Amino acid sequence: MTKLYQEAQVCDFKQATLFLEGATYLPTDTRNWEKLMGNRLFHRKNSNFFVGEKLTVTELDSLKKTGMEIKERLSGP
Repeated sequence: MTKLYQEAQVCDFKQATLFLEGATYLPTDTRNWEKLMGNRLFHRKNSNFFVGEKLTVTELDSLKKTGMEIKERLSGP
């Protein structure tokens, strides 16, 4: 989880990108992160980096329609 934490702090994406793995382990310090969708979607402020957990199919479809790229994990296998 330390590697995930470190990568999450420096990720810089051109478009909004949602990762579906590891939200529970990421810091949600309100100075750097904001919580959305009933504390199941986390957004690193001033970035295009989002992490989600337990999002419904309807919520995921809605996010895709906004143009958000959805990935299963932040780094390799």
